[in-house]
Amino acid sequence: MLEYTIGIMRDGGRPRRYLRIKSDEAIQVLDPVVSFTRAQEDKRSVYECIIGALIHEAQEGGFFYEWYELESVLVEVDHTLPVAATVQRMGPEATIAAAKIARLTLPGLDLDDGQRIAVSALYEDWSPGAAYKVGDVRNAGGQTWECFQEHDSAVYPDISPEGTAWRTFWRPLHGNTPETARPFVEVQGAHDTYKAGEYMVWTDGTVRECIRETSFGPDDDPDAWSLPDKPAPAAAEAADLEAMTIPQLKEYAKEHGISLAGKTLKADIVAAIKAEL
Repeated sequence: MLEYTIGIMRDGGRPRRYLRIKSDEAIQVLDPVVSFTRAQEDKRSVYECIIGALIHEAQEGGFFYEWYELESVLVEVDHTLPVAATVQRMGPEATIAAAKIARLTLPGLDLDDGQRIAVSALYEDWSPGAAYKVGDVRNAGGQTWECFQEHDSAVYPDISPEGTAWRTFWRPLHGNTPETARPFVEVQGAHDTYKAGEYMVWTDGTVRECIRETSFGPDDDPDAWSLPDKPAPAAAEAADLEAMTIPQLKEYAKEHGISLAGKTLKADIVAAIKAEL
């Protein structure tokens, strides 16, 4: 979890702008340029800040806080929310920050499941202690999920979308192209059945296309799935590090024997993994 706050303090009677960073992990800022995104009704604002000296740091209630002198702020406002275009123009830092900070439901856009999977980095990870409404999209457990029943996870602090006992709240998004295929998720009801034209990655690593609606995988309903001409790329080749969430990156690094010691920011974790591949 990362939260950014821009404010003003008084220093000897002189106003002094600052950027406060709050995190549930130890903070390590290695780049003087900090980018993040905020969504407000019909617009999304991308902030690119140049920070100076560390003013103050503290640890309280399980959270880490750091205050930095703020030298300049560049803000780019996107009113139409054409998903990735504006953020990507700001560079990879903004896209990475958006994945952790922006609470995006992308209002007013008629996006299908595959399109939302393609821009999953723009959605925040699911977290406990939050109220979710119908249409909210979050990442969890290597999948991207849509809330279809309003609920407050503060009442159930230990649940998450991938837990089958709580799938009355969430449904996994299904890819509609081989590139947006996600691992097969056991179907819980009519709300998350696989339909013709949708794609998924089966347990053997192959990408399968659904030929007709089904609630079962290829082992139990082989006639509902086609086998592509070639298997999905190996994990190391197919991995889109920029699109992964921090928990996914940590798991990926663990599987490949890559040390992330001292790395807490996503940009640093991605760089460490790339350096070892």
